[in-house]
Amino acid sequence: MPRYVKDEINFHKFLDAMRQLKEVTLEQVCDGLCSASMMKRIEYGDRLPEKQMRDRLMARMGVSIEGYEDYLSTEEHEQWKLRQKLLRSIENRQVIEAEQYLEAYRIYEKQNSVEAQYCDAMELMILQMQNAPLEKQQAVIAHAVGLTMPKIEDGLSEKMLLSEQELNLLTEYVWLCEYSGNPEAEFEWRYKQYQEILHYIEHSRLDEFCRAKVYPKVAYYLSELILHKAKTEEKLKTGIRICNDAIELLRDSRKLYYLIELVEFLERLVQEYEFYLRKVNRRDEIEKIQDDLQEKKEWRDVFMELYTEHEVCPYMEHFCHLYWEMETYCIGDVIRIRRQMFGMTKEELCEGICSVKTLTRIEHKKVKTQMPIVRELFERLGLCPEYIRARVITSNYSLLKLAGELVWYVNNHKILEWERCLKELEERLCLDIPQNKQFVMYHRYLLKLQKKSVSKEEFINKLIEIIEYTIPMDSIMKEGERFLSHEEYTYIRGIGMRAEKEMAAKCMGIIRGLCTEKEVASGHIGKYEFLITSVISYLGNIGEYEESDRLSTMLARLSLTYRRSYVLAETLYNNLWNKQTAMSEIDKSEDEGDESIIKNCVWLSKYNKNEKLITFFEKNLEEHEKYKLF
Repeated sequence: MPRYVKDEINFHKFLDAMRQLKEVTLEQVCDGLCSASMMKRIEYGDRLPEKQMRDRLMARMGVSIEGYEDYLSTEEHEQWKLRQKLLRSIENRQVIEAEQYLEAYRIYEKQNSVEAQYCDAMELMILQMQNAPLEKQQAVIAHAVGLTMPKIEDGLSEKMLLSEQELNLLTEYVWLCEYSGNPEAEFEWRYKQYQEILHYIEHSRLDEFCRAKVYPKVAYYLSELILHKAKTEEKLKTGIRICNDAIELLRDSRKLYYLIELVEFLERLVQEYEFYLRKVNRRDEIEKIQDDLQEKKEWRDVFMELYTEHEVCPYMEHFCHLYWEMETYCIGDVIRIRRQMFGMTKEELCEGICSVKTLTRIEHKKVKTQMPIVRELFERLGLCPEYIRARVITSNYSLLKLAGELVWYVNNHKILEWERCLKELEERLCLDIPQNKQFVMYHRYLLKLQKKSVSKEEFINKLIEIIEYTIPMDSIMKEGERFLSHEEYTYIRGIGMRAEKEMAAKCMGIIRGLCTEKEVASGHIGKYEFLITSVISYLGNIGEYEESDRLSTMLARLSLTYRRSYVLAETLYNNLWNKQTAMSEIDKSEDEGDESIIKNCVWLSKYNKNEKLITFFEKNLEEHEKYKLF
């Protein structure tokens, strides 16, 4: 039973909408990337840029690619897979393999300036792993910066649009470049350059996720500069403020980039600054900065304990995180799997769209992808093509942002804000599009469930109805390969978490099938994290403690590797809950380590600013302490 999406959201429409919303000119967006005439062709839809160029154009306007489903042609998918191998080899410090993959990737170097810059960025990380001579590193970073930022020598203007990748390279450039002026002025020059980069980030159009990828690194480099070159009272105070701002940004985005380094530098900055405060007897200020520092040291200690336990290096050794690409799929695979799920023959799917021969070649990845054909095939399979937000289908960025805010309010149980966002989305979003109707109806009935105005059974039945806006439930439940959109697997997860035994087991089996090692290897860490947490909880609930612990421990290690703090408290508590549930009451009272684990869960939840979990774990800690009294 085919479903059709009436509205097409193409990249050029999306890009134009972003540019209008951000109030930037076409020339600002494309400066250093491509000509204005090429940019016009892109915005008119006459030219679809390559994957990395698409991402760079969006990044320059401050739109993080996290959370987007991106469907690639066979050629682009093969190119993406090679990028993944290259990044993995650098992450694992496999220098020879990294050099081989980079050499193979250089065939794409001439596609555009972004690809050429990508090659330079990878080469720089390889040189840094090898502790290569400074001259070699300087040449590579200078070339990389010049590729897309040719006017940077004139200064960093707020009118410039730069991505987090470009700002990272600029940070490296300031650190590595040879200074040709007065040696006595070198420190002040580098200090000023970092101040300008931080100021640019603070006042840029970058969203918090983009800022979190680069601001902490600049703060780290600046702090190191201050501690080694100029421990003046003014500069120490500046360093403390910037480190604190960077840590807050990490907390807001629930990331861990340079966190350990920042807290260690912050501790040293505070120690040096206290020297000046004691001289003028400013004890109140000393007490305040020490209190602030103590909280951050507690976070550092908890994270260091986790890094050590899971054998993950706590320090940032490269900047691969700036080039991770999430939720990327090959068009041919998606069409083949989805068609089989629908139980459609090739003739049924391609009727009125293309020939069976063309469809066969698309599914077997033997033909250059033609997007007009792909759009129609995707629509018939209940999917939306090209560059779209996973949550809702619209070219209006304010609605995409509103949908993201709604999810945040739901996750943090902010009922009033939840209702407000939902009402606005219902009024402004096109609900003729099945995916949009799914999103709104799901959150409407989830709210009703929260208010207990519908039963759990009614909610599950409604979820099944919502899923069938885009794909029959029977198609999902039958055996075989599956491809589900972000929203579809969210609804299946929702059913599995609330259904009775047989239905719960079936849904969780489906979810677990989507949580493969291939997904992790493909960089789909956000998707994996979201799905596997429900599987881990379910396995514990049915008494499969060992497997639940194994998956939870693996998830914690992955989260730390990717510098994500979202689910670390849950993984700790899951394993504790499994242990306590499996033990007798006598054994439970004898274990002194439980309280420490719960305290760590409290600290992790405070780091994430997750009020719901803070309340839960603090209550759990109180009950544990009362239990010990008796």
